Formats: sequence, structure tokens, C-alpha cells
Amino acid sequence: MTDGKSRLTGISGLSGVWMWIALATVAGLPYAPLALAADTAEWVQYRGPNRDNISPETTAWPAKGPKKLWEVNLGGIGYGSLTIAKDRIYTTGNSGKNLSSATTYCLDATTGKTLWEYTINTTKKDVAGVTPSIAGNRVITAGPDGELACLNAENGAVLWEAPMGIKQAGIYCYGSSPLVHKEKVIVLAGATIRAFALADGKELWKTDWMTPPGGGRWASPVLGTFDGQETVVCVSRSNMVGLSPADGKMLWKQDFEKNPNGEDLFNTPTVSGNHIVCIAYRVAGARSTRLTCVEIKNNKAEQIWKSEILTGQRSQSPIVRNNCVYLTSDIFPVNTPQDAKGQLICYDLQTGKVLWKSNAPQSRGPLPPAGKKIWIDGGAFMMAGDNMIILDGTGHIEMANVSAKGCTVLGDADFVDSALVVSDTASPSGNVLTRSGFQFITPPLLLNGRLYVRNHERVACYNLQ
Repeated sequence: MTDGKSRLTGISGLSGVWMWIALATVAGLPYAPLALAADTAEWVQYRGPNRDNISPETTAWPAKGPKKLWEVNLGGIGYGSLTIAKDRIYTTGNSGKNLSSATTYCLDATTGKTLWEYTINTTKKDVAGVTPSIAGNRVITAGPDGELACLNAENGAVLWEAPMGIKQAGIYCYGSSPLVHKEKVIVLAGATIRAFALADGKELWKTDWMTPPGGGRWASPVLGTFDGQETVVCVSRSNMVGLSPADGKMLWKQDFEKNPNGEDLFNTPTVSGNHIVCIAYRVAGARSTRLTCVEIKNNKAEQIWKSEILTGQRSQSPIVRNNCVYLTSDIFPVNTPQDAKGQLICYDLQTGKVLWKSNAPQSRGPLPPAGKKIWIDGGAFMMAGDNMIILDGTGHIEMANVSAKGCTVLGDADFVDSALVVSDTASPSGNVLTRSGFQFITPPLLLNGRLYVRNHERVACYNLQ
């Protein structure tokens, strides 16, 4: 199906259970089911243990600021965030002429050293956006053309590959991150949602979910429980659906207003109790979106509010904590001056009322040359206890204590070299310029007191203890 290759730095260090797993895989011994409950000491899937971008840890801002432990250049560029288990980091990136090679990377979380790479060819001239999922000794990843692959987490060996059947037009990469639940790998595959067996990649079920077909390439599925029923929640440019993870049966559906631009959405829904918050609308004539909240009761979906504030199209997926919904807006132009530009906004979960707005971090580095634009997205963020860590599009970071009452900044730092200049490299869309190697739109990650940050090309680790 692909020409996937795993480039290893050596597996002589395998021992104990890992050696047994590797030998069993090679020998074709029976696959042993895995315990797939989220490990709070690890970050095994996109947006963390519960796909909500909330760390189980709490942290404070160091008195002298965070210390950088290491920084590495991946050799490929991408938007995919990081997953971490057993002191290993997994992420994705594209490289080569016209970004023709798509790679899943495994790094040592202590040193940043590359341990192995899995690379396939791609027809897309875009940056990778998939975040790998970790299930025991397995890593599940997907290529830019929609090729699903399961790899040995220790050495990158291919355990199985499966086509998702996506007919993806245009240059843009597939960017939806796989969900692993009870021995199933569940993925958005264009007009269908599909489940594959974790053991061998066999397709278990598929469900059509969009009329007319379109989208289903970038937002990722999430898991929720409503009225005691486990439910896979997926959102597209036209609707939101809830499916049974056991057989793909559609449990409920919420249609949205017609997307005037006919474009797919970047954002993944956030589940909080019986509420689902997501960005579900594109605004005609603007690169802007609206936030909405859907409530699930008695296997029925009802949209209970829709924000009147316009936010940028690259706004991060929302975070919900203590009955507050937090959203950052990028600073792309929106319709009117009073609309959100580069702001952190807090909404009431029950009503959608705006409780407060605060300026998100802005560029602290050198100004671009006259007549040039710098590509600044206004905030990738995560929560750790009541503290929020916000990263702007140029690498400036702030920690703030947030609640329904407001936002108090605890500390900040620049993770960008002040001598860095704006490059002449166009973004994938070709219409704006970026800082070479320093575009931050991937959410930061806090694990074991360490903050991991990723931009297009680099991954860095900082000590917050």
C-alpha cells in the first residue's frame, strides 16, 4: 500500500518485556490485547489523556523563569502535536523536495535525540498535521494522503498499514488524529468514519456521516459518555454526530448552518459532561468562525447557544474547566473592529455569555521588513490546574491564572532568539511570510514538570519545576 520505511538508530538496548514484544512481533506470535485506559503519567493521544488539553499536573512559574533542557530540529515541518509515553516523544513532519516525504518521528524525551523515523512518500505539498496515538507498545499514525499505519513503539517497525479510502483533492494534507478505544482505531475518513482493529488493521465498521460529502480531514474524533452511553463525537463543516464505538451506529446528529465558504474546519470538539463545545461555523466573506455549544440529553442533540463574537479561523480547539469555556483567537482579519483579534476569551458554558476578554500574547520579536507580513496565530494553549499556558505564534509564552472572574498573568518568557529575523520563505498558502523555523500553532504540553513546545521544525523541552 505504501513504501513505508523505518530508519532505526539501533535496537540493541531492547530488554525484558520490550525484547519479548519485538521477538513476538517478528515471529508472528499471537497479539495480546492491551489495557488502553489513559495513563495520567503519560500523554498518549492528541490533546492529552481526555482529549481536552488539560494536564493532570499542576505547576507554577519558576522564579527565574523556565530553563531550557534541550532543543532539536526535526528535519521536517508540520503542525502535529506531541504524544509521550515511556520517555519517548512521537510527532510528524514533511520534508524533501516539495515536501514529498512524510515522517513519523520518535525522540528521546530526556535528550531530544531521534531514536527512529518512519517515512512514506506523499503527493501533498503541505505540512503534516497528524498527532500519533500511543497504545501500549504500538504507535498509530497517518500520512498526508490518509494512509493509516501501526508501528512498533520501540523501534518503528511496521506492524500493519491500512488505506482509509480518502479521495482528497487539492494540496492540503490529511490532519485528523486517530482515536484508540477498546482495541479499535477510530478515524475520520472524509465522508465516512471508520474503525480498524488495533491488532491487525482489519476494518471493523464504517459509517457515512456527511450529506453532501466533504471535509472530515482535519478535526479529530473524541470520546464522551452521555446518558451512560459511550459515544464517539465527530464534527465536520456541516454537522456533528455521535456514534457507538462498538459498531458505528449513529446515535444522534446535529446539523449546522450551511458553511458559506464550503471549507472544512480545523478544530476538534471538546466534551464536558453532557455538553460539547466546538467551532462549527465559517463566516461568509471572512476568515472567521463562531463557537457553539451542543447539549446531549436522552440520545438527542440540541444546540443551546452560538457565540456572536467572531474568532479567527486558526483559533485553537476550546478548553472547558469549572463551567468556563476558554478560546484563543488568532489575529487574522475579522469582520468588524470589535471582533476578537489575538484575544483570550472566557465564556459561560451554560449560556455562552462572554465573562471576560484579555489580550493574548503578541509578537515580542523584531518587526518584519517594510511591506512584509508575519504569520502570527494568536494562541496555542493548555491548562494545568487553574493555570493556563499560552503560546503565541512567534514563540512568546505566558502563564496565567484563569477563572470565571478573570485572568492574572504569573510569568512570561520569550522562547525566540531576539536576533532572529523574518525569513523570505512563504507559508504553504503562499501569501504570507513566516519566521524561519519559529511558527508556533501547536499546543504546548506539560508532563512530569517539563514543558514541551513544538513549532514547524523544532521541538524544545523546558523545566518548570
